[in-house]
Amino acid sequence: MSTTGRKEHSLGARVAILFTRFPVWNQTFALADLHELERAGFQVEIFTLLGARGSIQQPEARNFADRVHTAPLTSWPFFRENLLAFRRPLTWRLLSKLISGTRADFSELRKSLALFPQAVYFADLMRQRGIQHMHAGWASYPATVAWIASELTGIPFSFYAHAYDIYKVQSLLREKILRAQFVATCAETNRQALMGLAGEWARSKIHVHRHGVDLKRFYPAGPSISKPQAVWKILACGNLVYYKGFHDLVAACGLLQQQGYRFVCSIIGEGPAQKRLAQQIRQSDVSSRVRLLPPMSQPELAEQYRNADLFVHPSVVGRDGNRDVIPNVLIEAMASGIPVISTRLSGIQELIQDGKNGLLVSPGDPKELAEAISGLMKDSQKREQLVKAAQLTVAEAYDRPKNAEGLIRTFVTHIAPQKVSSRC
Repeated sequence: MSTTGRKEHSLGARVAILFTRFPVWNQTFALADLHELERAGFQVEIFTLLGARGSIQQPEARNFADRVHTAPLTSWPFFRENLLAFRRPLTWRLLSKLISGTRADFSELRKSLALFPQAVYFADLMRQRGIQHMHAGWASYPATVAWIASELTGIPFSFYAHAYDIYKVQSLLREKILRAQFVATCAETNRQALMGLAGEWARSKIHVHRHGVDLKRFYPAGPSISKPQAVWKILACGNLVYYKGFHDLVAACGLLQQQGYRFVCSIIGEGPAQKRLAQQIRQSDVSSRVRLLPPMSQPELAEQYRNADLFVHPSVVGRDGNRDVIPNVLIEAMASGIPVISTRLSGIQELIQDGKNGLLVSPGDPKELAEAISGLMKDSQKREQLVKAAQLTVAEAYDRPKNAEGLIRTFVTHIAPQKVSSRC
């Protein structure tokens, strides 16, 4: 479908995109989707619950700076709209359903109650701005707000489900699937999990649209991957949280150092586990080998990939169920022509076939991880084989423009200008 054809079908529909935070430095897939929606002719406006997150932001986020809406929590318009809303029985019924659906988890109940007034305010603002469809960027709190606002206004909504918002935050998820026009997700693993919550009836409503990468930005530096290195450059990147498994990478680096391997391991990111990782690096006596680097823009990160010899993403499943599904950084590394090592989690195995286009090890096993890293250091033929197959995988299944076509078709199918009126 051409861009022109997209515009003809979308008819310039005004779409509200809801995020918990916007922009966020590591959610580059969200920015890519926004740009594709705009290219397709949709008029995009962004509604964020908590503002921005991260010490840097991607340059592409600037294009949306003048279309980001937040709720002025201490303003008279905010209070006035909520006072008016609570004169309607529907508002009380929604609040009751929200409490009933989240009361089993006090943290979810508390957060959802705090967001309810924002949903009421956004509902009125979206109605004023002629929004014709709401799409939540995550199945958790943004989708909860979209569901409430949709019930109050009659504006249809949809949402994207990724990882933690499926496996960790499940309150009201079945209700949101039931009420949504459609649900998008990035992996078949996720689709099966969502159907497990909602039932087989939801199959036709849940669409798998994989995140793609920009192959003009992420590309190989050259054929040097086959050459032995005096000092190996290991790269990792992501939000510094437990389930990314970077603590296992630090432990594996300690084993490699004991075995006499010469390497430098760079872990790019920021997050709540940063202090703990820094402490682990010091206590493991690998400070000369392992370094934590701050987040980078996409162009800067692309250079890091091209200069690396190996990419490692040692994901684990957190105690709270949080996990990676198909991390974008793995796709970016594969596109950039470096061998990748990750773990045997169901989503990751949709991307990586062990021994064919990457290596997979057991989650939470630093010894096995160290063996996989050292094995690739020794085997130039294996590195070349993995890189060639990985680039083919990305070109066939994860090229951004190709994947965006599917997502846009789903939007075009479900969204058309329609009369919006408040439900009472």
